[in-house]
This record gives sequence, structure tokens and C-alpha cells, in this order.
Amino acid sequence: MKDVFEILSNSILYIALGFVFLKIYRLFVILPKTTDHEAVLTESLAIGFILKRIYDIPNINFNIYVDTMIMIVNSAVLGLCFAKIVQCKQINNFLRKLGLKQTQNNFIWHDLLDKYAIHAQIVDYDNDVVYYGRIALIEAYNNHPQILLTEYEWYSQGELKDDFSEHPEQTVLIDTSKYKDIKLIFDSNGDVIKQWSNKDDDTFVKECIEPKDTKPKTTSNVFALIRDANQQAQNAIHVKIKKVSNPHK
Repeated sequence: MKDVFEILSNSILYIALGFVFLKIYRLFVILPKTTDHEAVLTESLAIGFILKRIYDIPNINFNIYVDTMIMIVNSAVLGLCFAKIVQCKQINNFLRKLGLKQTQNNFIWHDLLDKYAIHAQIVDYDNDVVYYGRIALIEAYNNHPQILLTEYEWYSQGELKDDFSEHPEQTVLIDTSKYKDIKLIFDSNGDVIKQWSNKDDDTFVKECIEPKDTKPKTTSNVFALIRDANQQAQNAIHVKIKKVSNPHK
């Protein structure tokens, strides 16, 4: 009976350690929540077993309560560290050298995030409407997310209807699944652009945009107006996002 109780208590500890590790890892890697509880239980048990064996190597013990808390905290820290290692650009560069072009993330938009501001030009050809603004927020866990634009301009029928480019408090929520053409304007100093700067890498469509010295004289051509707005990002790079079916559905 004592052996059964010990096995049960160890199994619960393994599951707890593994679950904490996976929870923190999935949080920072931005993975979708899984409904396969059996798989989560199995993964937690396996990872928890490995973690417990690692924690036992120093052979330093206080009491069962302190030791358990230390192991749980360590599992959370290791989950965070492992997530950062998987997402670091050195790992991506290493995989590229091996010829592995696929992204580390399940959702392409998470690869587009940068520490510098990103602007978006969103075109609705059916209604002849264009939005141009700075991306403030991006919905997680979705390849066609809703994005929040701030400091934006709204064009309709080739004419500027609203100009909130100087008003960050003005925002508009865009459902990207309803638009066929989305162009992103990155800062040329951003880490994302530096990662794509290899001319041999044809994973993404890239187009270098030079700043214009003259401004369009009329507002009849909406794309001329957008080109004028693009002066805010000197030497920016456009990445065109084509609407595709979600492979994770």
C-alpha cells in the first residue's frame, strides 16, 4: 500500500511539474489551447518525469513543501527560458542555414511582430475603400486576425474621408479575413527586415520603397496618396499578404 501511495504521489508531482512547464511555454510561444486532455496529461507526465530527475541531481533537500515549491517555480522558469530559446533569431538563422525555411510559429502574424512601429495599407476593392495606419494590436491564435489601427487615414472612392494620422486616440478595428490585399510597411532598422535581408531568401515577397521628394497634387488617385503617406517610413519594406485558407482549421 505504501508503494502504491508513493507511485501515486510521484505521478501527481510529475504531472504538476510538466503542466506548469508546458503552460508557461505555450503562453510565450503563443500556441493555441488544446482540447486533447489526454495528450496534455501524457506530455505533462513525461516532461515532469524528466524535470524531476534533473532536480534530483544536486541532491539538496529542505522539506517536502519547500522542495515542491522550488521545483514548481523552476519548472515555470525553465518553460520561459525554453520558449525564449526556441524563438530567438539565432535559432532561426541556424535553421535557415540548414535549409529549413518554415516559421517557428503556427500563425504567420506572430512572425511579423517587430519592436518598431508597423504600418498597414488595407484595400477593399469591392467597395473602393482603403485604410492606412499604424498597427496597435493584433489578435492572437489566428492566421486572419482582427487588427487595431491607430493614427489612421480612411480613403473612399479615391478621396480622403478621415485623417486621424495625428490622433492616436482614434482607432479602427479591421477584420483581415474580409480583405484580399494587405500591405505591411516595416521600419528598415527593424529585426524582422534584417532577418529577411538575405537576397537568396525567397520565402517572402519584398519590395524596397524609396522616399518621394514630391507629393501628389490631387486626391483622385488613392494609391498616390498612400505612397505619400509612406514617407513616414523611410526606406521601408512592403510585405504583401495574400489571403489563403487556414491550414490549422
